Amino acid sequence: MEDRISWSWSDSLAAFRPDTAQVLRVEKILFELIRRHCEARGIREGTDLRLHDRTSQHVRVSLPCGALRSLEARYAWFLQVRPLTSAPPELMEAGIRNASSGGSDTRQARS
Repeated sequence: MEDRISWSWSDSLAAFRPDTAQVLRVEKILFELIRRHCEARGIREGTDLRLHDRTSQHVRVSLPCGALRSLEARYAWFLQVRPLTSAPPELMEAGIRNASSGGSDTRQARS
């Protein structure tokens, strides 16, 4: 019997608007290639993050450690996230610090 993945495009990282106050938890990363792309940037299933900003090419997220990471925008559609009602303190501080400083990691993501 074939395993089916329940997927709602409205729960994809790409469907969310940048908001420095909203914390998102990565619930599922579809496809191994995208999982490796994300892991190379410190993003795994279970990671809490903030959507910092996005362009047509890249999505930038803040991690709990304060790092700002860039993902290819097309990959953001395959990260299923859910908003958290309460965030870990380190992510709250990281989001505030990155929002005010403009972030520290502006490298462009490559697959």
